[in-house]
Amino acid sequence: MPADTRDSFMLHTMLRREFAALPDLVRAVTRGNVERAQVVADHLEFLVGVLIGHHRAEDERIWPALADRAGAQLDAIPETMRQQHACIEELSDQVMTTADGWCRDNASPARRDMLAESLDALVELLHEHMAMEEVTAIPLAGCHLSDAEWAEMGSYAAAGMPGGTMDLIFGMTLYEAAPQDVTAVLSGLPPVLRAILVDEARRVYADYATHIHGTATPQRSRPVRS
Repeated sequence: MPADTRDSFMLHTMLRREFAALPDLVRAVTRGNVERAQVVADHLEFLVGVLIGHHRAEDERIWPALADRAGAQLDAIPETMRQQHACIEELSDQVMTTADGWCRDNASPARRDMLAESLDALVELLHEHMAMEEVTAIPLAGCHLSDAEWAEMGSYAAAGMPGGTMDLIFGMTLYEAAPQDVTAVLSGLPPVLRAILVDEARRVYADYATHIHGTATPQRSRPVRS
């Protein structure tokens, strides 16, 4: 059975929303509020961990498998995706270093503004990358990989993400997901268990969003850029 790749689109929607909110979260921190600066920095570190785990799974599992099967259809897509992942990871490392310096420097306005500008650049790069991936690489994966292979990639990605946070990541992903997509992604589970998992994940994210964004219903993601 061809891979059902809609979970990747769901994750991308979550990443768009959460990364797009970061620059304003940083800019809202006042001078000397180190406690809040650390909360925002920890949130940034968590999101970067999710993003890098996702990208490394694609690089190590998806692109090699596609290279064996898609042939000429692939063109330069895998190498382009890897290069973009490398650029995103490099900029993410720089952002994390800046965030650490901001927290250590009494949440200074100068370092805050530097961090926010770096995050603006990261968000722009990330949006461009995901938009390209969604119209090139992911459709090919849906055609040439099986559901079992796609599920294995998902498990591999989850293992590389911040430990003990799967319920939160799931809740963040559910926030904007269409009900039919959630049902399809969890179709292998009994309905009762599915409902329990969804309710718990949504609760966990609502609590987390209130802590980070000040509301259980943060602004939704920007539209995909063409």
